[in-house]
Amino acid sequence: MDDDTRPMLLARRFAPLFAAQFLGAFNDNLVKSAFGVLAAWRLASGSAAEAGMLAMLAGAVFIAPFLLFSGASGTLADRIDKARVARWTKLAEIPVVAAGAAGLALESVALLLASLFLLGLHSTVFGPVKYALLPQHLPPGELVRGNALVEAGTFLAILLGTVLGSALVLAPGGVAAIAAIGLAAALAGAMAAWRIPPAPPSAPDAAPRPRIVADTLGVLRIAASDRVQLGAILALSWFWAFGATIVSGLPVLARGVGGDETTVTAMLATFAIGIGAGSILAARMARNEEPLRLVAPAVVTMAAFAIDLWLFADGKWRLLADLLGLSVAGGAFSLPLYASLQRRCAPGERARIIAANNVANAAAMAGLALLCAALLARGWTMPALVGTCGLATLGAGAGCAWLAAKARSR
Repeated sequence: MDDDTRPMLLARRFAPLFAAQFLGAFNDNLVKSAFGVLAAWRLASGSAAEAGMLAMLAGAVFIAPFLLFSGASGTLADRIDKARVARWTKLAEIPVVAAGAAGLALESVALLLASLFLLGLHSTVFGPVKYALLPQHLPPGELVRGNALVEAGTFLAILLGTVLGSALVLAPGGVAAIAAIGLAAALAGAMAAWRIPPAPPSAPDAAPRPRIVADTLGVLRIAASDRVQLGAILALSWFWAFGATIVSGLPVLARGVGGDETTVTAMLATFAIGIGAGSILAARMARNEEPLRLVAPAVVTMAAFAIDLWLFADGKWRLLADLLGLSVAGGAFSLPLYASLQRRCAPGERARIIAANNVANAAAMAGLALLCAALLARGWTMPALVGTCGLATLGAGAGCAWLAAKARSR
């Protein structure tokens, strides 16, 4: 870590938000992964089909709030102090995590699904606040690095939460340990949120009136009013859909090369670390230039490693190498898009633009998941799906090159 990054990472203008985001992502994945393992080994009574159905249901329940409430969340965050929204959102996380721990202890599917829905709602409300607040507290020269640290920290939190949740839930005393860790993280996140400096409302002339349908349609209209802005949102949506497809297919990919659950953990770690490393790399490279210049080369690299995984990864080490290359390029792809999106947004619309991005991301993830499920049912293999997504990513690369040219012309 260089000297100009360290003050930002420790400063109040950034550190409390970073900590609150990190701990929230950690808790989301702690509960989700614990539920997944519990579903596979206990709740599904040994039936692989039932376990798969529960896993898909859990994913749908968690992502549903992003589709339903992102518009209202973005409208709220643009109209009242974002730091205030963050504080109350993180405070609400504490009872939600407690309910999730109770669901694990009671092995209650209904309680666990309700907890996942509320954790998804928590993330839905916090997401626009997180990305809209950064430009208010960081000068332009720190914005790319700030986004890189948030993204790297988020993927590290996902890794830690997933590994701990899946490793502890079936161990003796594991549910109690998950409850203690989750509640401690939620409490620490709430305390960090109370340290976030004030972020005055960007649109104070309008009273906060969250409306589910109207606000969702409204944020999408605002996002579509600027073609460069819309293009960045569509590119980010493809990134999240492609990434979700890879993560969901890790167990299948591991089995295909003779691996076991340890291989899956190594693959997840490789993917998460690669995304974080790619984000930091992009932040360093984009210090003195338009960050969108880096996106098209990153997309080509993503596609190359995805196609290599499809055609040539016949062993664990080749598979891990392809995942590392793909994820590093993925981090370098997404980070500049987030930074560019934040810079182009009008301050009074920034949180709503981020909300529109969340809606589009969730829709893309759900749509690609359904398509992949249909293709797998027709006999496709997981490596073939990854390779095909890699080929499709080349189209995103062409779009990103256009975005970079448009951004430079303005």
